[in-house]
Formats: sequence, structure tokens, C-alpha cells
Amino acid sequence: MSSAHRRQLGLNELLFDVTVCGTRVTPSAVAGRSLTYLTGNLWAVESEFARDSRKAIFDFNKLVLSAADQKLFVGPAVADEESFLAVLGPVADCCTGGVFVALVPHPDEWDAIPQLACRAWTRAGGKWVPVT
Repeated sequence: MSSAHRRQLGLNELLFDVTVCGTRVTPSAVAGRSLTYLTGNLWAVESEFARDSRKAIFDFNKLVLSAADQKLFVGPAVADEESFLAVLGPVADCCTGGVFVALVPHPDEWDAIPQLACRAWTRAGGKWVPVT
């Protein structure tokens, strides 16, 4: 969070790795200063790059608690995507709103890869559907 936002919202961080939220302003009770408040969470984003489904679940659980309209989990590209996604499926089914998973190369590999690839899915009808 930028220093301007820290001062404006009185917070060092919101609840997720990345939060996209709406804001409005209201005057303070005494001095009439502008006070910024949150109107809703549009996107909650959590990430975990360990190639470990247990650790992925720990971070995905945070999305279950989110009231964001859309939730995104960013994880590592793995050899067996189907098995990895299968573990995340029951957790995603506990979420409200749109749920997405993006699997990308591990950050340790980014300098060695000329073009980063990202594979993404959304949860629909209890299944992962590729996002094209």
C-alpha cells in the first residue's frame, strides 16, 4: 500500500496480498475533514508459490472468508495441474462470487524465461473451466 493510502485509510495493509476496493469520502464529525471509507471489495487476491497443495490451501482459505465480488488465487505452475486444481476445488466451492486460479512459473524462474506463461481457470458448476 502506498504511503498516501496508508495515511488516507489509517491502515498499513488490507486483508489480502492484493485488494481492489471501492472508496468514498465523508466529512469528519467535527472539523469537516475528508475521511475515506471502503465501499466494497471488488477483488481479493492471494498467492502462494510453494509447490505444495497444503500451503496453497492455507492461502486459498483466506479467499473463502472474503466478501469480494471476485477472488483470485495465484499459484505455481506444477507438473500435474489437474491434481493441484482438484485439491483447490472443494475450497473454491465454499467461496461466494467469482473464483479464479492462475498458475504461473515460480518467481525463481522468471529471469530465465523469455516469456512468462499463465494458465487460468474459473470455477463453474463445481468444475474448473479454462479462461481463454
